[in-house]
Amino acid sequence: MRASFSTSFNRAYSKLKKEQPSIEHDFEEAIVLFSSAPHHISLRNHKLKGDMRQYRAIKITTQIRAVF
Repeated sequence: MRASFSTSFNRAYSKLKKEQPSIEHDFEEAIVLFSSAPHHISLRNHKLKGDMRQYRAIKITTQIRAVF
């Protein structure tokens, strides 16, 4: 699986890593798991609702989600 990230994501992620250094490990761990088992229970992969109903999200931490 190949992932690509937008410029705005890269900027926000760089800022977040400075504020919460542990996020880098959590993010990498979630992406590796998502690559091998996208519906693994710990990712809590789910459809979004409302204006974002065409997207899905996975859990990175209890407060951070990755939308795809």
